[in-house]
Amino acid sequence: MRKAVIFVYIFFVVVASVKSQDSIVMFNGKHFKGNVIEFNKNETLLHLEVQKKKSIKTKILKKEDVFAIHFKDSISLVLYTPLITDEQPLTVEEMEDFIAGEHLAQYRYHAPWASAVGAVTGAGLFNLGMWGILIPGAYLGVAAAVPVKPTKKKYFPADKINNEYYIDGFKHIARRKKIVNAAIGSAASVLVCGTIAAILSFKHYND
Repeated sequence: MRKAVIFVYIFFVVVASVKSQDSIVMFNGKHFKGNVIEFNKNETLLHLEVQKKKSIKTKILKKEDVFAIHFKDSISLVLYTPLITDEQPLTVEEMEDFIAGEHLAQYRYHAPWASAVGAVTGAGLFNLGMWGILIPGAYLGVAAAVPVKPTKKKYFPADKINNEYYIDGFKHIARRKKIVNAAIGSAASVLVCGTIAAILSFKHYND
């Protein structure tokens, strides 16, 4: 019985500590939770203590990359200010929707097909030699040009389906992830296929 009481106490302490953390919302849609230990409006950096397994590490964030800070005492500080130099600057609410869409794409959108197709592109090195490297380059251009058309029911909450800022934010990050995956697959393919082609060529000329 005593062990059960201790366990329950520890559980609620852990839950309370998690809930009492500060939350950082980045302009790229990523969220960080921890304890803000050093920051004021005149500084360019924000120091956040983050729990990493059994140790606490300090993460340093640039103020210009932070959209808002939600402190554990329920006070929120929005750092975003629409620039008057922009032709049509987003309002705070519109930027919130845009970042929320980015956040969804950061953690829900994956494009494994981009890496898979990229992995095939390097095969041109076997038949075209060094000219074959143009194929991965062309593929990256195609991957960048093809628009992201996710299934709205799969990705978007019902109240966000017609929110253009939310959708634009989602597409912004989704497109970036797609291009990165394509680049990784193509680079790995060129490296592997290029190495194999070089070995086969070396053996051919030395037999």
